[in-house]
Amino acid sequence: MPLGAGERAPRFRLRGIDNAYWILGEPDRRRNVLLVFFRREVGTCRLLLPFVERLHRRAHEHESEILGISLDTHPDTLELAEDYTLTFPILLEEKGYETFQAYGVSEVPTLFRLDADLRVAGSLIGWSKPDFERLGRSFLDAIGGGEETIWEEQDVPPPEQAAAMPVAELLRREG
Repeated sequence: MPLGAGERAPRFRLRGIDNAYWILGEPDRRRNVLLVFFRREVGTCRLLLPFVERLHRRAHEHESEILGISLDTHPDTLELAEDYTLTFPILLEEKGYETFQAYGVSEVPTLFRLDADLRVAGSLIGWSKPDFERLGRSFLDAIGGGEETIWEEQDVPPPEQAAAMPVAELLRREG
């Protein structure tokens, strides 16, 4: 079961695709955070990433963070980041999916909005445009970017709902 509203987010230390380590909960990094758990081969994850990148550009201006957490290998994740021109930090789940388990992530994509006290302030499993808009809007409001838009005129409206991919199924496919 994923973490619920108000629950404290587990701390973690993960290596990024740039080989730097990120520690959630460091005293100098306590700010609003959006965590995005994803996997390259899941279409809804790829659909979501450009919108997450747009939020990242806005969050960065307001000293907040978006962190992607990938189930893929370093080369696959690096390739995805280059293909989509992703600039938000992407971390690698390298130790038996401990972070996914700690957050109760059983499907991807899964997003968690954390407040400055590292408590869950909102979440989204799978893809739903209205739910992503609510989560994105609450994130922008929390960081002081409330006037900014989530969608832009050139955006093709994505499907209203697409199923998330169970993590167990992804791991089973790797066999």
